[in-house]
Amino acid sequence: DIWKDVSEHLIEAGVHPNIQIVIFAVDSLKQLAHKFLAKEEMASYKYQSDFLKPFEIILEKNLKRGDIIFFLINCIADLCRKCGKSIKSGWSIVLNIIRLIGKSITDSKVVAVSFEILTEILKMHYEHLIEFFEEFLSALLQYLSLIHICRCRRYAVCRSRWSPYH
Repeated sequence: DIWKDVSEHLIEAGVHPNIQIVIFAVDSLKQLAHKFLAKEEMASYKYQSDFLKPFEIILEKNLKRGDIIFFLINCIADLCRKCGKSIKSGWSIVLNIIRLIGKSITDSKVVAVSFEILTEILKMHYEHLIEFFEEFLSALLQYLSLIHICRCRRYAVCRSRWSPYH
């Protein structure tokens, strides 16, 4: 499987000590994801979650590197904004990345950006999230539980009252 080899290489580069190599790897992964997301995912296939999985693995292995996490979450935001209508099985990975940031990161800037992405996803792609409601709710609850970032918590409470039907 060619994607397995490519993704392993990008993951290896994505955890390299040199930040330039990491950024190049994550950016390459983002560009590939744009290409993959341009193609319609058939109902019986789940390839989107496969090719978005390296983002999650790179994040998990770089939790102490705030600059990389900030770059990675902005790549995810870009994918959601530009390709959100065609994301299907990939929502599981996207929502897990956002939940993981809320769980593991203490940098309020990164947390605020990732929470903003979560609310943006709710507003723009609500109909696609029904299948991934459990993952979405888990991510949202992670942000609601943040005590150390009060501003984000107040914002999360206010946003959780928002309904796409109003």
